[in-house]
Amino acid sequence: MGGLARSVVIPPAPTLSGREDPASLKADVAALADYATRVTLALHDLYDTLSRRSNEMLQSGTLADRPASGPGDRIYLATDQAAGSRLTYDAGTSSGWLAP
Repeated sequence: MGGLARSVVIPPAPTLSGREDPASLKADVAALADYATRVTLALHDLYDTLSRRSNEMLQSGTLADRPASGPGDRIYLATDQAAGSRLTYDAGTSSGWLAP
């Protein structure tokens, strides 16, 4: 599994005219509204990425349903095992699932 990007690309803020005439104010407000929309879309993309990645990393179910080890960076909670042996970690090595 690939790692999550360490930064979010937030679009650059618009350059505003700073003038007070109605046409300039209207253009500045439109530029700010467009910027707010683009930032909102970037944050939605980040949320989707984080949600998808957390679902890949944190899994649970019966021990028999645990996926094969290999990709690494995953934690599995076996709901049918005794306390103390429920949690395993996929280190991405040939050792398989490891106890923490």
